[in-house]
Parts: sequence; structure tokens; C-alpha cells
Amino acid sequence: MRKFLSFIIILVSLVAGAQKQSNPDEFAKTITADDLKKHLYIVAGKDMEGRETATDGQKKAAAYIENHFRALGLLPGNNGSYQMTYPVYLDSLLTTAVEINDNAYQLDQDFSINVGQNNNSTYRFSEVVFVGNGIADSLHDDYKGLDVRGKVLLMLGGQPAQGGGNRFANPKLDAAQKNGAVAVLTISAGFPSQTKTNPRGNMYLNAFQKMIQPNQFTIS
Repeated sequence: MRKFLSFIIILVSLVAGAQKQSNPDEFAKTITADDLKKHLYIVAGKDMEGRETATDGQKKAAAYIENHFRALGLLPGNNGSYQMTYPVYLDSLLTTAVEINDNAYQLDQDFSINVGQNNNSTYRFSEVVFVGNGIADSLHDDYKGLDVRGKVLLMLGGQPAQGGGNRFANPKLDAAQKNGAVAVLTISAGFPSQTKTNPRGNMYLNAFQKMIQPNQFTIS
């Protein structure tokens, strides 16, 4: 599910006298290590929560910077406001489930997911197609002779070499999509998982996705 959030940036307007050019040396003398350290320790403090986008900590940091700009006499640069908001969308895990023959399996105990790589869907299948390593390239094609369109795949874990220098690429998931699969089960030995699934996913400036890949579950 994609949530709507609000992200804030600070805008200021610097006003310079048209008749007389200011001497930058006067302002440079007001910049000291102690003063910079004071502000840094505040905006990087625990209360600011890392200033993560759309969190209360980020809003506190924005308010602190705005108040300091006001104290310096800087004028707002956004139609009378120091701040500007725009929409941010966040993937969040609300619920997930895997059941086989009426047997329910547990998240992080038996399977895991990547929130950013999945979408809102409910699937029901009567068969699972095993595709080995799930590789399809010029040298080897695990899909040869198989009809996987509209089906769920089972494949072995492990990632082939990335193509095109894109470290975010997933050739195995791309191959599953090109062959028409709608969901992928990838076998892994890392269960029960020592790291809990992060319910927070990716953030977007646009809620529209040009392409939706098959949902992928990593299973024991």
C-alpha cells in the first residue's frame, strides 16, 4: 500500500542593497566553529530522528532552521513562507500471507519479502512450476519448453552476474516477467531469519508505476 506523505524544504530570499555592495568579510567573521557545532548538534540530535523524510524529526529540523533564518532577518522565498511542501509516497507492509494446502506460513520464520519489490495482490494457484535457477540468457534458458504464463514459479536462490552495470537489476525476476509469470518463490537457506522484515519500503515522488514486476517471496 502506498501512503501519502508531505516533505518540506526551506526556502529563503537573500535581500541585498542595490546602492551599496556588502563586505563579505564582515559576515565571514560571524561564522565560527563553535556556532556551527551548536547548530549541527541540534539538527543531528536524537530528537530529529535522522531527519527522515516526512517524520516528526524532519519537521522539527525544518522548524528549527526556519526560526534561525527569521532570527537572522532573512526573508521567506516562497510567497511569504519559508517552507514548501510536495507529495511523497511510501510503500508500507500492512499484511502478508503464504498458505499451501490450508497450511499457513509465518513471515520471517518461513518466508520473507522485499516491500519495495511487491504490490497489492492476492493470488491463488493450483500448481507451481519449477524453473531451476531461473536463468534465461544467450548461454542458458531454464524456461525452454515451459509454459509459465500466469503461473507462480519456484526457483533456486543465488543471483547471476548483473548486466549493464546496474547493481539494482534483477535478471532472474526480469526473466520471470518476460515469460509471463505473476509470482516467484525463491528458495533460501536463511530461515528462520535473524533480521525482521522492514515494513517501510521505497519512497516516490509519483505514485504511478510504469511497470509492475511479479511478486517475489523468499521461502525456506
